[in-house]
This record gives sequence, structure tokens and C-alpha cells, in this order.
Amino acid sequence: ARVSFHRALTRSASQETTPVDIIASHETVGVILRSHTYDYCVCLILMFNAVTIGMQADYEARHVSVEGAPGHFRAVEVVFCALFVLEILLRFYYHGIVGFFRLPTWRWNIFDLCMVTLQVVEVLMVAAVGSGEELPISASTMNLLRVLRTFRIVRLLRILHVVQELNKIVYLIIGSLWPFVWSFFLLLLMTYTLGVIFTQLVADVQRGGQGSPDLLRYFGSITNSILHLFAATSGGIDWTDLAQPLIEDISPALAVVLCSYVAFSVLVVMNLVTGVFVDSAKRLTRAEDDNELLQKVLGCFMLADVDEDRMITMVEFQEQLRSPNLRDIFDSIGISKHEADLLFAILDRDKTGSLSPEEFVDGALKLRAPCRAFDLEALHYESRGRHDELLRRLGALEGRLAAEAQRGADDDGLSGDLV
Repeated sequence: ARVSFHRALTRSASQETTPVDIIASHETVGVILRSHTYDYCVCLILMFNAVTIGMQADYEARHVSVEGAPGHFRAVEVVFCALFVLEILLRFYYHGIVGFFRLPTWRWNIFDLCMVTLQVVEVLMVAAVGSGEELPISASTMNLLRVLRTFRIVRLLRILHVVQELNKIVYLIIGSLWPFVWSFFLLLLMTYTLGVIFTQLVADVQRGGQGSPDLLRYFGSITNSILHLFAATSGGIDWTDLAQPLIEDISPALAVVLCSYVAFSVLVVMNLVTGVFVDSAKRLTRAEDDNELLQKVLGCFMLADVDEDRMITMVEFQEQLRSPNLRDIFDSIGISKHEADLLFAILDRDKTGSLSPEEFVDGALKLRAPCRAFDLEALHYESRGRHDELLRRLGALEGRLAAEAQRGADDDGLSGDLV
């Protein structure tokens, strides 16, 4: 048994790696990188790394007199560093050095590469300092590396590519930035205008040697006026605290102005801003759902087009009824799987028995979208045209029948005369 094991070991060691084995290993790495399990595992590792970074920062803040972190923190950091280096090497191996920087996510790839490089440098420096070696590195450089360590938490944004719901929320937030900017500008314009008025009035009161400390604290400058007026509308300060010095030192009419400003800002502007955000979110959600449906429709068409002739027949369409993408498409347009034959007939407008990519995609998107007034008018126009065409053909048919009847009557009269 010992001799046979030695022979097997020698034979396996003497075997050379063939190109087929290299291709197989390359495809295996590709399957791993494209799998959802791999994405979830990487995100889980990033979350644990973020937790350990937070725990280490908390420890260093609580133990300022202690130089450096405990050994278990350094050990965990080395483990995470090895995992991230392995992940980067796998991506380099599969995509290649040039392809790594040409992917659609090349910006994130560069960011990951920089963060991993900084982590490797930090681990090596900490290990060298811990071994007692003298390094030509200042304390400020080490502090800078510790600060840059916290930027690795930003890699948690990679979760957005995995969790679709979180990705959609961030997409809606980014899409609502412009409405937020203009809404904030409107509120700032109102606040600035009222702040200038109050500041000027308080300045006139000060020249007369009057004015309480609260009045000067709230409205003694433009910045203080804008800050406290905005705080009154956003819940940072009670608006009655602002109204009291205005009533006592200047005039009760200013309290009415302040109350009107707060009421208009809270009841009108804020509600309108909320409505604008909701409308923007609905529009963006609709666009995102349409884009997702478009990707599913194209993917389903590519799977159904087995012979790759850019056309799918009824047989190919029915074979894809078990596909989850096609079921999602059916659910989005509100039809059941049993109505697949009718759907194919509806999409096949030119009645050729096959669907092109344009017919399949446009038909699925139109069936999902709500009916518009233009669609009803177009349907009415088409129905009216067909009705006129049908009447014209019926009139022509009646004329031909009348001509045939007249010709038959003439033939009968001619036969009678001959007799």
C-alpha cells in the first residue's frame, strides 16, 4: 500500500498542467465570482471588518495611554487582509490586469485595490513595529494610516450591488437630490429675507440703547437670525422662545410675522416638498421597474432563442414557460401562464408565427404600462379605418354580386330569345 501510494504521488507530481485544466480552473473562478453566494460572503466579511474597525477605534479612544492595539486586533486584521488580497487576486486572475480596469465597475475596482494596498502597508508596518525594528516613519504617518483605515468602511457600499432593495433606496435618494436642492434654496431664501428684516430691526433697537440679551443672542447678526429661524421651522428650538424677546423689546406685530413664517414653512412648504419628493420617487421607481423588466425581457428572449436566429417561435416561447424570468414578466403585465398562447398572438402583430426582439420587448413594455388617452385615440382611429375598409369591400362585393346577377338575367333572356 505504501509503494502504490508513492507511485500515485509520483505520477500525479509528474503530470503537467494542460491548457484544458487551465481553462477549467479559469471557468471555475468565473462561476465563483459570478455567484450570489460569493457576493454575500464578501459582503459579510466586509461587515465583520467594519465591526472590528469600530471596536478597535473604540478601544483606542478608551485607552489613550496604551500604545497600539492588543494582539487579537492585529491577528484579526491580518486575517481580513489575507482574505481581501485573495479576493483581489481572484478578480485579477479571471478578468486579467487590463480587463480589471475596463469593467463597468472599474471605479470600484480601483477603490478596492487602493484600500487593500493601504491595508497591506498598514499590516506590514504594524508587524515591523511590533517586532522591534526601527522604521524611518514618523508618528504622524502612522496616525494617517490609522485614519485611512476608517475609509475601508466605505467598502460596505458594495452591498448595494447585492441587495436590490437597498440599491433602489439609494437610487431614489440620489435621484431626489435636485428636488432637495431647490426646496432647500426656497426655504433658505425665505429664511434669509426674514432674517435680514429682523437683524435690521434689532440693530435699530441697539442704537437706542435697548435690547435684551436674548434678542441679541437670537437676532444679533445675520447668521444668528438665519440659524434660529431655520431651527424654529425644523424643531431645533421652540418658536415661542424667539417670539418672546421680539414682543417685549420691539413690537407684538413681529411675533405675528414670525408665527406666519413658521406656519407657512411647516404647513405649506414642507408638505409641498414632501409631495415633490414622493412624486419624484414614484417616477424614479417606475423608471427603475421598467429598466428591470427590460433586462428580464431581453434575458428571456435570449434564452428562448435557442437557434440564435433572432426570432422565437411559438414552440420556443412555450418551452420558456417554466423560466422564472418569464413568470416575472407575466406577473408584471398581469396575465397568467395559461394565457401564453393569446399573449404570443397579441405580440405577433405581423402574423408571421415568430417574434422579433423589437416585437417581444415593445409588446411586453406596452402591456405593462397603463393605457393612455393617445392609445385609445390610436385604437379608435385604427378601428375606424378598418370599419371604412370593411364597408368599402362590402360595397365592392355587393356591386360584383349585382353585376353577376344582372349578367345571369341577361344570359337567361338571351337563351329565351334563342328558343
